[in-house]
Amino acid sequence: MSSKYWIELTDQQIVWQYRRDVPNDMVVKELNRLIQRLGGSPFAFLTDLRQIRYILPEDCETIRLAYDHVNRYSPLDAVYLVDFRNYNRMRLLIQLNRFPNSEMVFKYEADAVDYLNGIILKQRKHAVPESALAESLPGAHIITKR
Repeated sequence: MSSKYWIELTDQQIVWQYRRDVPNDMVVKELNRLIQRLGGSPFAFLTDLRQIRYILPEDCETIRLAYDHVNRYSPLDAVYLVDFRNYNRMRLLIQLNRFPNSEMVFKYEADAVDYLNGIILKQRKHAVPESALAESLPGAHIITKR
């Protein structure tokens, strides 16, 4: 992720690079914009905390606000990414601050992305195709354009 973009959408994953200089209302606004772009599709949420070494009270407020907002849309999963040099301290701080999904802390971006891609792939495999859904519901018809 480039430093210019602090939040982005990639293949059903919202990646939020936490930065202290971005106000809470802008975080919520951008999350809304990306979730709307998904159009109701399931998604995974990654919070990138590699820019910080400690969690301050205002960080807790912002991270909880973002997770509460994202949880309204039932994400497939949500994880944290921390700098590998600060992994033990940040994992402990995330757990002590009782962040949502605090057991899902990764120190390498590739591991976090692979985990989320696996969750998304699993969801796609188990998704019910429209034709099977229509057959299971009596009186339901699929309208196709000709």
